[in-house]
Amino acid sequence: MAALKVSRWMKWALVGMVLILLGLGAWWGRAWWFPALAQVFKAQSTANSTKQDAHDEYDHSDHQEKDGQEHEGEKGLADHAEEENIIELSEKARRNIGLKLGKVKLSTYQRTVAIPAVLVERPGYSSLEVVAPITGIVTRVHVIDGQALEPGEPLFQIRLTSEELVSAQANLLARLEQLDVVNQEIDRLERAIVQVDGEKVVPFAGKTLLAQQYEKKKLLAWIRADRQRLILHGLPPQQVERLIQTRQLVSTVEVRVPHPRELRGELDGEGTALGHPLVLTRLSVRPGQHVQTGQQLCILGDHHLLSIEAKAFPQDAPGIIRAFENQIPVSAVIDGSTNGHLVEKLQIIHVSPHVDMETRALTFHVLLPNELISDRRVQGRRFVAWRFRPGQRAEVYVPVEQWKDRIVLPKDAVVVDGPKRFVYVEHGSHFEAREVHVEYADQRTVVVANDGTLKLGETIVLSGAYQIHLALRQKKLGDSGGGHGHAHAH
Repeated sequence: MAALKVSRWMKWALVGMVLILLGLGAWWGRAWWFPALAQVFKAQSTANSTKQDAHDEYDHSDHQEKDGQEHEGEKGLADHAEEENIIELSEKARRNIGLKLGKVKLSTYQRTVAIPAVLVERPGYSSLEVVAPITGIVTRVHVIDGQALEPGEPLFQIRLTSEELVSAQANLLARLEQLDVVNQEIDRLERAIVQVDGEKVVPFAGKTLLAQQYEKKKLLAWIRADRQRLILHGLPPQQVERLIQTRQLVSTVEVRVPHPRELRGELDGEGTALGHPLVLTRLSVRPGQHVQTGQQLCILGDHHLLSIEAKAFPQDAPGIIRAFENQIPVSAVIDGSTNGHLVEKLQIIHVSPHVDMETRALTFHVLLPNELISDRRVQGRRFVAWRFRPGQRAEVYVPVEQWKDRIVLPKDAVVVDGPKRFVYVEHGSHFEAREVHVEYADQRTVVVANDGTLKLGETIVLSGAYQIHLALRQKKLGDSGGGHGHAHAH
């Protein structure tokens, strides 16, 4: 075992000795092998350097080529983007979309506040109630719901059943008969007057003639009282006069359309022509029905003037009161703020002295002139239609501020596409989409900033811009082969 260990040690010692001898020999012979080895390393370094330079030159030329292509691509994209914002419309397309053009100009914008409102009848003016003038039975109804009527036209026929009214008529007829007898006696006595020395002399019954004359005056006074009594009982003045002429008791009463001003006590008798029809809005009785004096027969609507009742928020109250005091005209959109009917130059006629305790709203009224939009006859009856009707919703626009030198456009002239706003400018048969900044917009108009984007005098699209925008979007989708998004008119 010991011999084996000694043998291994000897081997390792021998290997070490050989390595030492080789190292010493290389050191001593360095003058011959070191220059050759340096020459080999130098050649290898030169080859590597040449290869790297060629690679760098290739990369540099390739980079320059790519930069040129990128610059040319950016210019092409800019030109392409400009072309994408332009679209051409034919004459037929213009007519199909109802194209309307206008010039860019500066104007003054009247900033307003929108107040929600509703159309109502004017109390004491728009709704007229017709009541039974006497107690009796309705024997005939001449009208139907919705029929248009003029003052003086017949409404109902009522057969009177009041004993008091019959008795009053009988008394009047009795006094008329007595008056006839008195007149006859006075005539007989007056024929007996003779002339003596130029003076009238009654040869007999002078006192009797004087008594008959006093009796006539008394009867005339009673007849006047009876006539007024019958009118107060509900008989029309025309029928009372007919009773006096014919000496026949009135058994039926004809109820006719009254004049609105007569009902309000502003006219006596028939009055003057009304100038517009009334509409039967409610029929309350039927034939054969027994009615009492003062009972409602029907309601007539006088809608040539209505009232807009608006309720303002507390922060809007100062502007409303200022408009009322200074008689500043207001405008209103009836039945919808988008497609409703715009009415301008209206006046605030009343501002409530109270504020609603629950809503804290201030109520005010605007006078609204109405207009007939239909007037025709069906089976002999007249029917009309007013443009505005009680119950319609509305918005009242009260001016509160003026902005001068602004580009004010109609709502349809500006298209909203996400956060962007576009106006279309005409260039011959082409239209260019130009992005603008909107300073303010309400339900009907848009205020565009005068920042040079739109030039004064340029021709722009006022109506039909949304359809043009859709066509331009479709063109872009066709060029790119796809896309998404949503655009709508402002």
